[in-house]
Amino acid sequence: MTPEERKGQTLKALTTMDASGMVRVFFAKPNHTDTDAALAILNSDELQRADRFRFDVDRDRFISGRAVVRRSLSRLANIEPADWRFTANEFGRPEVADPIEGRSLRFSESGTKGLLMCAVTISFETVSFLQGAAVPRRTTYAGTKGLFGG
Repeated sequence: MTPEERKGQTLKALTTMDASGMVRVFFAKPNHTDTDAALAILNSDELQRADRFRFDVDRDRFISGRAVVRRSLSRLANIEPADWRFTANEFGRPEVADPIEGRSLRFSESGTKGLLMCAVTISFETVSFLQGAAVPRRTTYAGTKGLFGG
């Protein structure tokens, strides 16, 4: 992925370790000027979902959030953001369907008005991580200057 492809949406990362392994949490501020670049990497299902939003601000946040997921996964696998395909598991949670090389990655997306997040790990569930149930014992900050007062 070239810097031009990431233009407008800078991902910052936090790496944590717990008994299960490494979790990378990627952060980005919603950037409504990046909507065209984000739209270019979404699939038809995501585009249809985006069209169902009534307000542009909610639509743009959804588009930016999906782009953060795709770009976060691509940071950990040699796969272009537009090449990811997703399916829903038995609980309706999205997971990687293709490419095969990415199926071991698990992710959880969350966001607010001013911050989008995507936690990615290998082979264990990240659902509770972003909801505060998993508190890491050791934390290292990589590229988070300004996010946590550092």
